[in-house]
Amino acid sequence: MIETLILLTPIGLMLFRFSDVGVRWVEFLRTDSNAIPTKLETASELTNEIARQVNLYFSGGLRRFSLMIDWQVIKGFQARVLRLVADLKFGETTSYGDLAVRLGQPGAARAVGLANSKNPCPLLIPCHRVVASDRAMQGYNAPNGIATKEWLLRHEGHTIINHRLVDNQMPLFNFEGDRA
Repeated sequence: MIETLILLTPIGLMLFRFSDVGVRWVEFLRTDSNAIPTKLETASELTNEIARQVNLYFSGGLRRFSLMIDWQVIKGFQARVLRLVADLKFGETTSYGDLAVRLGQPGAARAVGLANSKNPCPLLIPCHRVVASDRAMQGYNAPNGIATKEWLLRHEGHTIINHRLVDNQMPLFNFEGDRA
């Protein structure tokens, strides 16, 4: 059975769809009435655990989600990309190009970006931590787009000016163990 949970967060309403296998879908909701489901079922233990971890993340008390993701709904190249993204730690960033290199496909930065844009579980699979190679913000699939991505990165300790990471607190990570 698929269950639904909607949480109010500092960046707006978030919808979570999950089963006993794990979280299948996370969506940043628009605030118009058509975006919010009329029937919500929230009966499982997982409901409370999702709410607890999300609230802890936004209050600064959680750095890594331990919620199970239902990887059955993510296939092929996208699954390979998102598994790498899921390993990014709180405050750590990487680029689309670095992910492509890590996948053994150095010319596939755009394909990595496309895979990120279709991430079914943003926040839990932290695609907001992936930026352009020049540290510029790229699109983010949320009602406020890049502003939401920037909010999340600031929440994780980054400084952003003119839609670009400018801090040296958490250098760009290139998956080779080197810091840029």
